[in-house]
Amino acid sequence: MAYQDACHFLCRITMKKTLLLLLLFFAFAKPVLAQLINIDSIVKVVASRNKHSVNVFTLNKDSLYRRLPFTGPGAQRVKLINDLYYYGLYPDIKQEIDMGYKILAWAKAHHDLIAEAVICAEQGATMSQNGDEATALQLGAEAMAAAKAAHDNQALGIVYHNIYQSTFARPGINLLQARSDVLQSLKFARAANDTLTICWDYEDLHIYYYNIKKTDSAAFYVRKALDWAIWANRLYDICFSINQLGDFTLINGHTDERLKLRYYRGALALSQLINDVSSIYITSGSLANFYLNKNIDSALFYAYKAYHVGRRLSIQNEAPFVDLIAKAYTQKRNIDSAVKYIRLYDTLNTQLYNNKSMVRAQAITFAQKQKAQQVEADKTALKNSRQRWVLTIAIVFLLLIALIFWRNNRLSRKANALLARQKLQTELTLADLRSTQQQLIQSEKMASLGELTAGIAHEIQNPLNFVNNFSEVNQEMLEELKDESEKPKAERDEKLVVELINDLIENEQKINQHGKRADGIVKSMLEHSRTSTGQKALTDLNKLVDEYFRLAYRSMQAKDKTLNAELVTAFDENLPPVNIIPQDIGRVLVNLFNNAFYAIQQKQKVAGENYKPEVTVTSSSENGRVVISVKDNGNGIPGNIKDKIMQPFFTTKPTGQGTGLGLSLSYDIIVKGHGGQLTATSEEGEFTQFEISIPI
Repeated sequence: MAYQDACHFLCRITMKKTLLLLLLFFAFAKPVLAQLINIDSIVKVVASRNKHSVNVFTLNKDSLYRRLPFTGPGAQRVKLINDLYYYGLYPDIKQEIDMGYKILAWAKAHHDLIAEAVICAEQGATMSQNGDEATALQLGAEAMAAAKAAHDNQALGIVYHNIYQSTFARPGINLLQARSDVLQSLKFARAANDTLTICWDYEDLHIYYYNIKKTDSAAFYVRKALDWAIWANRLYDICFSINQLGDFTLINGHTDERLKLRYYRGALALSQLINDVSSIYITSGSLANFYLNKNIDSALFYAYKAYHVGRRLSIQNEAPFVDLIAKAYTQKRNIDSAVKYIRLYDTLNTQLYNNKSMVRAQAITFAQKQKAQQVEADKTALKNSRQRWVLTIAIVFLLLIALIFWRNNRLSRKANALLARQKLQTELTLADLRSTQQQLIQSEKMASLGELTAGIAHEIQNPLNFVNNFSEVNQEMLEELKDESEKPKAERDEKLVVELINDLIENEQKINQHGKRADGIVKSMLEHSRTSTGQKALTDLNKLVDEYFRLAYRSMQAKDKTLNAELVTAFDENLPPVNIIPQDIGRVLVNLFNNAFYAIQQKQKVAGENYKPEVTVTSSSENGRVVISVKDNGNGIPGNIKDKIMQPFFTTKPTGQGTGLGLSLSYDIIVKGHGGQLTATSEEGEFTQFEISIPI
């Protein structure tokens, strides 16, 4: 056997390229056209590959059977069972069936579920082909049960394949069910990578589509079956596929008789070369049918050849060629021989579909239905029993729920009283929070006012200094004038007196001027600190913005003497008066200016000498709106907090330096109070720009 295995391996290597070319050819062949294959090449390849192993197929079955215990379980044992059951035949079908039962007994004795499933399936298909439907049904059920219990994909694939074979063997074929069985077989065979069963399944699909007159699909699947048969080195299936390809030799819609005959003869030559009787049967039968209306003697020759082999296979294989022989003798007008074979055909049909067998099959089916009904009744009883238990449990559960509800009701009344107290306490806490919020808002307003006041105080200091200085100078000049007036007239310097009087007049004018400046600043401070009346008035927005811009800067400088920013203004001189509440808009402007100065102040601390702080304020009008822009070149706003800056109590300033209400109040004043928009754009580390947009 080691020598034979080595020969197998070498043959496969030397013929690898040839087989690859053949497979590629069949993969791209067109359906329903002439299936042009090189029969001679295939015969040579297969014969060369198997020249040392042909005799294996005709070994004594008993010697093959004795190998079962020494073959590994699973795929190896399944292959041996296939060889036992398919390669080589006994002189009659009875001995073949006996061997099947012998293998089945061995599988059961050794608790090999996979082997049991395979042999039951194959034995069932054989019994069905020989007319014993009852036994076939029983074996099929056992095969399916064993395969499912083994959870083996290869076994399930073989079982479904043989169920398909049994379906086509019995009358009243359910084609849809047959197709479903073969597709199930193909699914499991692919999962198990079982090349032989895949080959069988493609053959089965060819038979199915051939029966429903779909020749394109039938031709496609018989080509695939040939590919897999060559790959699996399955000689019978190679002969079968080549033989079947002869049925699809159409050129321009007409059968090429010479090409068909070439396929049939090539398949027969290959079957005779390997001495496989099953292959000889199928190929001889095709030639007999081919010659029936062309050459009666050749038809009889091949029909007798197929008939004698068919007798060894099964009644189902024997009967068709008995009928063909009868038809041939009828054409030759040999009435005696024709009648003889017609009677034999009727006898075989009667034997194949005898009433006893059908009754037994019906009895088995009825018993199976009764068993199913009993199982269903048991399930119903079990279901009712479960329902009673469930009902009992449900009642107990409901009683427990009722008890829990009663207890919870008592607890809920206590809880309600506690909740009422907690609600009162919560309302008091909420009132305190609202009061605190109002205080914080007022604190923010006062902080804004305090910052502005500091700027005003710094601004008012200049005119006051002038007033004080000129007052002191005037006092000295008046004393000098008094001294000069007390001198005798002859000694008095009249020119000096006139100069002193003129200087006093000029100084008084400057005192008056700076006093009015201080008065204006005080009035502005009072106007800003006055509670808003909510009354809108037409206002010169450029003047308002410029005034608060300067005051806010002076206020910031009063706190930080190092701040020295460049103030840039670009006001639209044609800006129309805007109907606003001046005090409210002033608070918004002060808040935006303070934020801008704070931003450049913080950046100045870390940026170094090359940094030039700058705040730019512009005004413009467009599309019926006035736009005020405040831009600084400070640190900018981080991207992760841009959406939060308008929220109440959100601030980026250190604790104690901001309440987080400035921008929130500004947003409310602009959006809710004036129907405008307040937007912010920023690039971190570069700039921040706020825009106020108010309808004109």
